[in-house]
This record gives sequence, structure tokens and C-alpha cells, in this order.
Amino acid sequence: MVKKYLLDTNILMNYPSAIYGFDDNEVIVTSTTIEELDNLKQGKTEKAYQAREAFRAVLTPLRKKAQKEHADLMKGIRINHGKGLFRIETDHIDASNLPQGWDIHKPDNRILSACMSLGAILVTEDQSLLFKAMSINLPAQEYQNAQIKFEDDYTGRAEIALTAGEMEAIEKDGSIRADGRRTRQFSENEYLIVRDKCNASHTILARYREGMFKRLYTLSHSCRVRPRNVGQQFAIDALMAPPSEIPLVILSGAAGTAKTFLSITCGMDQLIDHYEQIICTRNNVEFDKDIGALPGDEMEKVSPLLRGVTDNLRTYLKIQGGNPFSKQKKNITELSEINRIIEDYIETGKISIESMGFMRGRSITDSYLILDECQNATPLQVMGIVTRAAEGCKIVMCGDPNQIDKITLTRSTNGLVFAARAMQSSPACAFVSFGEEECERSFLARDAADRMGKYLAS
Repeated sequence: MVKKYLLDTNILMNYPSAIYGFDDNEVIVTSTTIEELDNLKQGKTEKAYQAREAFRAVLTPLRKKAQKEHADLMKGIRINHGKGLFRIETDHIDASNLPQGWDIHKPDNRILSACMSLGAILVTEDQSLLFKAMSINLPAQEYQNAQIKFEDDYTGRAEIALTAGEMEAIEKDGSIRADGRRTRQFSENEYLIVRDKCNASHTILARYREGMFKRLYTLSHSCRVRPRNVGQQFAIDALMAPPSEIPLVILSGAAGTAKTFLSITCGMDQLIDHYEQIICTRNNVEFDKDIGALPGDEMEKVSPLLRGVTDNLRTYLKIQGGNPFSKQKKNITELSEINRIIEDYIETGKISIESMGFMRGRSITDSYLILDECQNATPLQVMGIVTRAAEGCKIVMCGDPNQIDKITLTRSTNGLVFAARAMQSSPACAFVSFGEEECERSFLARDAADRMGKYLAS
């Protein structure tokens, strides 16, 4: 039986090709959605780009296909090799099929009304719209093809047990081959706590790479900050690895696990010798207005979004007693002097704070690129940034999938989780997930996360 699926505006913006994702069923887009996309397409915001991309990638080609075939978009055109149907719905908006008091002039309510009249299934990632649909018994679902599966619960780290002889070999030679006797399949760059089968307190940290268990020498790295737990040791190893070995690092974990701090620290420790600049960016969640309309230059416009990065940079410089690359060694801890050092880095281009929306179309070379708060980016945004990496570029993605601020994203559809799952078996990527017990911000932060989290979850 052919089903009718009506796509909400955010589906076309986040996944334009979703129109082709329903096989032999009927896919409907309302004129309300077309109008919303048209209203959003002007400017330099992320929403404007997504609206333009929906027209460019899918809607315009479908319009041209209809013209070529002398078809009526209102009646529908065949898609998916003739098996499915796509059409634009301009009618069937009736206030009487909605609860009294619901404003029919609101786009969301118009889309709900059209669904009710057509007997269609609403497809949306807007959590509030899903809630409203449920309240009126309207069939609704998220876009299933966008769901990232969690069956394997991959964390980027594991524990294994080796014999005393194998432990001795890895300590002596730095690595041993992971032969067919292992009980599980390892992913490239998966981190390991290796335990002695005969002495559980005897452990070695290692990374699986090209069929080998390779011992970590984290403390011998040039990183100027000592790790406080195993997760941080794994993260530092990944962050300090050259881009020729690991060009993409994904750090996932709760607040206070030092994801951003370690990213900044390792980037600063490799600046000048290995990278020409550090680029910091994140998704624009707080601002819906066009970034070009905001006062100041690009850095001044984006800086409020990246205060977490600059706060961690200040902490790093305080630990170092000022500029670690200065020939004049000083013990500088005053905030004004630390801020002046940061300003010098920005003015000379060694640190660049940029809008994620302005990264498109670039080829980024010899740079250390930090994407902070990636749980608020869409899979399409993340793919657009990661594919900008050119020779000598290292990309670091940080985020907490439990702290999503964007209503159209969920724990299974955000860019951070998407990248971690999509790149799991790639030798170009290392993924480290921090546990809540690895929070190092303070005792208060760790205790509050534990105690308050229990109340909010109950």
C-alpha cells in the first residue's frame, strides 16, 4: 500500500535528498514550506545557505524535470526510477481540523492541517512539532534515514588482556601484531588499556593501528600539560599525532572532561613548528540574524560564540606563564597581559576565529582547525567542513551529544555522532569518548553533574 509522507521545512534544509528517501511512496511538500524556504534564502546565515541548497540540489532540478516532461508539479512527477511520486500541495489547509485556538496562519499549523486533510505522515525533526502532532493523533516521525545507529556503542576505547610474554614484547618492541586469536574486531586508531592476564594491576596503554597494538608514549610527547586520566592520555596521543597519520580527531564527553582545553593545548604546542595557524569555529546556534548585519568584523561577531575556546586559551597561557614561544621568558599571570597575548595571536593570524558559515568553498592547508560544540551542527555541516581539509590540515571536533541546543537535532542525528559513526573504521580518524567520572573541571562540577543529573533523569 502506497503511503503519503509530508516533509517539514527542516527536513529539506537538513537533508535535501530526503525527497528520494521513501522508495515507492508519495512524497509531499506544501507551498507553505516553499514560502518558508524562499523567506530564509537571503543572507549569509547557516539557515540561508541551507534554504538555497534545498532549491539548488533538489527543488530546482525537480522543477526542470517537470518542465521537460510537461508534467504538473501539483499532480506530481515520478521519482526513484518511476516507483515513487513527488508533488507540491497548495490546498487542504483547514482550520477546522485543528484544535480551537490554534492559529492557522502559523506555518507549523498550516503544515499540520495539510497532513490531517491528506491523511499523510508528517516527517520532521522539530521536536515541538512532533509533540503537537502527537497531541492531535497525527502520525509523525523523524527522518529515519538520518538516524545514526548505536548498536555497537562504540567509544573509541576498550580493554584487552595479554599474556605475560605478549606484555613483555609490547614493552620491549613498542608494538605487537594483533593476530586472529583476538576475540573482537578492532577499529583503526581504537585506544586500548592492555592488562596482564596474570597481574591485573600491570597495564599498558596502546592504540590499534594497521593490525598492530602500538604502545603509547603519551608523557614523552611535547604537550606541555600532563594528562590527569586515561581518557586525556588517549586524547593527547590523537591530538599530537601528525595530520599525515591522524588528520581527524573527535572528542565526545560531558562538560569538564577538558575536551576543548586539550584541543587548545595540543594545538598551541604544535603551532609554528607544525601548523601555520589555529582556526576556531562552531555552529551559530544563538544567532538567527544574518551575521553580516551584526556590528564589527567577522572575529568580533563570532567571538561571543567561542568564549569557551578563548577561556581555555587563557588558562593555557596562565599555566605557561605567558607566551610559550617568546624569547623573553616571563611569568605572566595578569589577565590584562594574557588578553594582550591573545590579541597579538589574533592580529598576526596565528589564531583565527571564524564563522562556520564562511568555511565553505575553501581549501584549508597547514592549519589546526577546532570545531567546538559539534553536537549543535548538522551532519551536512560537519561533512562540509571536514571535506575542506587539505594538505597538512588537522581537524578536531569537540562536543557533548547530551547537551544539544538545536531543537531540530537529537542525540542520534547531530553532526558529532554522525561523524564518529561514519568515520569509525577510517585510519584517518581517532575517536575518544570521555566518561563522566573523567570530569576534571572541579569537584563541584563533577559532584553537581552526578547529583543534579540523577534528579533531572528521575
